Amino acid sequence: MGKLRALLIVAGIVLSVFVVGAILVAVLSREGTRTQRVDGEITRVEVLSERGALTVRAGAPGGADLVSRERWILIGPDVDATVRDGTLRVDVTCPRMSLVSCSADLDLGVPQGVALEVKTIRGNLEVDGLDGAMTVLSEDGDVTVRGAPPSVDARSVTGRVTAELSSPPDTVTLRSETQDVRLVMPSGAYDIQADSTLGSERVEGVRDVPDSPRTIIASSGAGNVSVTATP
Repeated sequence: MGKLRALLIVAGIVLSVFVVGAILVAVLSREGTRTQRVDGEITRVEVLSERGALTVRAGAPGGADLVSRERWILIGPDVDATVRDGTLRVDVTCPRMSLVSCSADLDLGVPQGVALEVKTIRGNLEVDGLDGAMTVLSEDGDVTVRGAPPSVDARSVTGRVTAELSSPPDTVTLRSETQDVRLVMPSGAYDIQADSTLGSERVEGVRDVPDSPRTIIASSGAGNVSVTATP
């Protein structure tokens, strides 16, 4: 058998595998939406999502509203939400046998004033309209924060980090290892540290006062860093 013929046979087998795989994915793919009301007094929210985007927004007092938009092949994700001692815990996991596709995009409405500690492994993360202290992290996705929290710690490994704050914060720490970091907040005096290893830094409309009690740290490994005042 000649080399050319052997290569053609191998190429044909590989192509057939891809075609069959694509057909199976199309046939076996499933998706669905679940809505859940979680009752109970909530003062703290903890979320850990293995796969899927997460949005946490301001909701009604006295509980939480959770919408889960799920996609899977053969085996779907597990979405678990419980309240214990004032802490709402939400976990999204995918079984090891979930094969190619398994994810759940969450939309979570929580009361104002709650403390947040939320993390996505694979997926964008957005916090919108809340005013409690928050720690938010995405290993593989963009992080966006909008609201009036007194303190923010927002980080991403592979994504952009953006914070648009409507009131002067006490402490802010923003960090992206690879992408841009952007902070917009009311004008005033802050102790500002804006740093990028490979990109540029821009500070406009706010005053850098080293002894200010309000501390701002914005940094990136490879992206640009911008700290500006609200227009």
